[in-house]
This record gives sequence, C-alpha cells and structure tokens, in this order.
Amino acid sequence: MNKFIILFAFLSWGSLTFGQNGLIVSKNTFDITKTELWEIISSNDSILSDYHYATNLNYSELVYKSDSLTVEGFVISPKAKGHYPVIIFNRGGNRDFNKLTLKMLFFSTAVLANEGYIILASNYRIHDEFGGKDLNDVLNLIHVADQLENADTSRIGMFGWSRGGMMTYLSLKKSDRIKTAVIGNGVSDLFLAIEQRPELELNVISECIPNYWQNKEIELTKRSALFWADSLHKKSSLLLLCGTLDVQVDYRQSLNMAKKLDSINYTYKLKVYETNHGFQGKRDELNAALIDWFDTHLNVPRKTERSKIAITIDDVPNTRVFKDSRYKSLLLETLDSLNIPIAIFVNEGLITKTSDTAQNVMLLEEWAKRKYVTLGNHTYSHLRYSDVEFDEFKKDIEKGGVILHQLANKFNKSVDYFRFPYNDLGIDSLHQIKMESLLTTLNYKIAPFTVESSDWMFNAIYEYYISNSKFEEADKIGELYVSKTIEYIHFFDSLSQSIYGRNINQIYLCHDNSINAKYLKKIITLLESINYEFISIDEAIKDPAYSQNNNYYKKWGISWFYRWMSDSNKRMEWMKKAPDMSDTETFYSTMIK
Repeated sequence: MNKFIILFAFLSWGSLTFGQNGLIVSKNTFDITKTELWEIISSNDSILSDYHYATNLNYSELVYKSDSLTVEGFVISPKAKGHYPVIIFNRGGNRDFNKLTLKMLFFSTAVLANEGYIILASNYRIHDEFGGKDLNDVLNLIHVADQLENADTSRIGMFGWSRGGMMTYLSLKKSDRIKTAVIGNGVSDLFLAIEQRPELELNVISECIPNYWQNKEIELTKRSALFWADSLHKKSSLLLLCGTLDVQVDYRQSLNMAKKLDSINYTYKLKVYETNHGFQGKRDELNAALIDWFDTHLNVPRKTERSKIAITIDDVPNTRVFKDSRYKSLLLETLDSLNIPIAIFVNEGLITKTSDTAQNVMLLEEWAKRKYVTLGNHTYSHLRYSDVEFDEFKKDIEKGGVILHQLANKFNKSVDYFRFPYNDLGIDSLHQIKMESLLTTLNYKIAPFTVESSDWMFNAIYEYYISNSKFEEADKIGELYVSKTIEYIHFFDSLSQSIYGRNINQIYLCHDNSINAKYLKKIITLLESINYEFISIDEAIKDPAYSQNNNYYKKWGISWFYRWMSDSNKRMEWMKKAPDMSDTETFYSTMIK
C-alpha cells in the first residue's frame, strides 16, 4: 500500500511538473526606442528608412517553463490585430557564445515578422547540452505558441541557423506540428564538423554533452541528421540554404544532406550562395527566400496586387497655420513633392478666420489649381448636423460651395463630394435619409472614409509642445502619430481580409494641420515601402464595398467599415479590437483642461 502511495505521488509530481512545459511565466512587452537596438536602426531618434518596418512590430521578453527549468526567450509579432502563423527561430552558438539578443533576433527575423508572422525564439537552458535535453526548450515553444491569442498554431514553421539547424533537424524528428522549416548553414554531420574543426570538439561539444568521451559515437550520431534523415516528420518540408565561403560550417553539410533527402524522396529545396556564414551581401536574397518559402508552405495568402488607398484632407485651408508659416502652406509643399492624388474638403469660413482674407482666398486657389487635387465641400462653418436644424445645415452647405465652385470652373474641375463635419450623418435614420436626398439634389456624393487615426488629437499635443519649445517631445508625438496611423491601416486591412477576403480600397481621413505638414510624407513613404498604391477618391469608391448600405444611424463619425455592418454586436466586437489610443487620449484630455 505504501509503495502504491509513493508511486502515485511520484507520478502526480511528474505530471504537474512536465504538464507545465511551455507555460508562460512572464511576457513583458517593451519599447524598442528604449533599447540598444534603437541606436543602430535610428538617427536623431528617427527610424532609418531601411528599418521602417521596426515600428510595425511588438517586442517582448519571454520566460517559460521547460522541464523543471525556466528558460528565457523573445517574441516579435505584428502590432496589427490578426491571426498569424508562427515561426520558431533557433539560434546558433552555444552557452553564452552568440547568445540570443533582441539585436540578433531583429536582424534575423524582423522582416519576416513584418510580413505577418509571430517569431518565437529560445536562448536554450543555461546548462547547454548541444542538442540533448535542451531540445525540449525548442519544442516547448510550441506550447508557448498555444497560449498566444493571435497565434495560428495550425501553421507552425521553424528557422534554424548554424547549430540552430541541428536543433531544427532534431525538432522535425520529434514533433509532427512543424509544417515546414528553413535551415541556414546548418550542421547535419557532426563527425565531418569535428574533423574539419577539432577545436569544436574540444571546446564546445565535449564540454556540453554529458559523458561525451565515454559515448562519443552514440552522441554524435544522435545529433547528426544525415544518419537518420528518414526519421524526419514525413509531412514536413525543408529549405536548405548555404554559403560556399562559410568557414564555420562547410557548405558540404547541406549538399550531403540534400543528397540524403533525395534518396528518401523527402520534400526539400537546396539554395547555394557565394557568401559566408552570416550571408554577408546576400541578406535581401535571404529574406526574400524566407518569405517565399514560408508563405508557400504555410499557405499564407499572397497579395496578387498592391493594396490601394486614397488620401483625403479635411478643413482646408488652414489659414492660421498659413499665417504662422509666413504665408506658405507647408503641407501643400509636401504634397507637391509627393505627386499623388489627394482629395480636399473645404471650409470656406476659414478664409475669414484671419485678417488676411485676400491672401487666404489665394491660398485656396493654390490648392484648387493643383492637378492632383480633387475638390470637396465640407460646409462653410463646420457645423455638426445633429446639433442644428435641417434648414440651417442646408444653408451652410450651399454657402460653403460659393468660392469652391468658382475655382472648380476656373480650373475645369467639378465639386462632386461632400463630407459631413465630424462625419456626423445625423441623429437617426430619418435625419440621415432626408440629408442624403438633399445632397443628391445638389449633385453631391457623400465622401466616406475607412481609416482615420485622430490626427487632430496628435496635432493638438504636437502644437502644444512646439509652442512650449519642447521639440524633442514634439518629435516623439509625431513619430507616435506615424506608427499609430500605420497600425490603424493594418488593422482595417485585417478587418477587410476577415470580412471580405481581400483588401478593399481604403480611404484615409486626415486634416490640414501642422503635424501632417511634417509627418504625412513619412506615412506615405512607409506605405509605399510596403506596396501601397495611392489612388484618387473617385477610383477608391469604385470598389464594390462602397455600394453597400449604411446600417449605422447614430451621430458618431465611425469608419464606413463599421457602418456597413448590420450586426451591432459584430460592430462592437471589431471596434474593441482597434489599436489602443488610451494613453494619448488621456494625455490630450489632461492637456486641454
């Protein structure tokens, strides 16, 4: 009886201990601008264009359970809401040599993460066994992934470099959950490795592997996939990458493994490059190969054409900023340098907001004569439709088009669009239908939008800092505005993919203000770098999505994505998933008091 109790207790302890494998002990997200990496990828605290994607990602330090130990690692994931496949990255080196750092992981995998992958990586346990029990530290990252809300664990890939290639081979032998893997300059035959580099055996392998000298042949064979390739998970696949100039891992390790895989009809591809162990001079080709392989073998939908977005600017002309800038529109100068289609929505009442009426009219004319500018009415005095009577709002629309139509005629244009101030379409369905009927009579189409990122709020904080000579803080809020805007666009693309199975043509709403004069160009440049095409509002609304009914009958100015949703619960569910702006909103509320 006592023996039974002891045995039961032992088994219970074992299931408790090993049942926690992969349990996340802590996961702390940190600000990349506060890391040493930031010093490398930025200049004057602004991110370098080569690393524009860095601000699209979240970075977390990770501690998780593996056997009876806690192991450290990292997570890099897209900021945009979504359900992403997982790539487990296995580093090279051993013990503290080539220890996993954020810098290493960033330069190895951040481009891949930006394509829509969650990257998980382990530093292995402190007592490194070079492919022994430390293999569990890799496999337990699969259980870590199971706990991540945004991880699609039906699509797990693995990417190993150098010694990490050996860990990847071992993982493919032990687990059937890894759908595909990439191995770069990986070790497949330790017998060949120590023959070519005897110091590897003396200073690394013999020190890491328990009882090595007594069991040398057994232990080397255990870690050499060349001798047991037929034990690799049959439904997985491999991409082997190697450099002919590699002096650390002979490229014949990959060539010999490829021959072995051929002999057993295993699905693989071999790519040989004229480069060294770190793929110097071939990083772009490496990244392209990674993206292509994982996209294909993890069934990630590819974009068959560029995502499209129209840029629209409300509250033109900003005569106050115009005067403060000594009668130059810095935003207009920025747009001239970009030469992309823009739609503007004019409040004619702004012309009389300063004493320089004649110059303000000339400013509006400068906007109107640009060939890339589409003209739209935004009322005369920016009234909120739900706050005034129908007739008062009607008069404000008509008054707001007087100069605008004159300028349109002068430059052979038309004024086809009307955008409601605050995007307040009315307090109920009757209020909205009545106004829609009037706008049809006036030959206006309602100008929708899908994305806005509260640039007016960021601008208020930005101008506050500038007016108080806090230029460093102003730059930080400007950069935050840029990153949040990109995050919002990604979020609505994710929503679009989820609902429509594609990216519909987006329409971005912003304003004629100081922050856009400086930072809108950066937003546009970043969007171009991730394959966005800039189109006119006319082209944007040709997308069939815009022919859907508006199902939202309240005054709040929400995205048309939400207006098209007939299910209010679904609408609320998606709105809760939108990027968090609470910190900025709290600061803004405090500032304006």
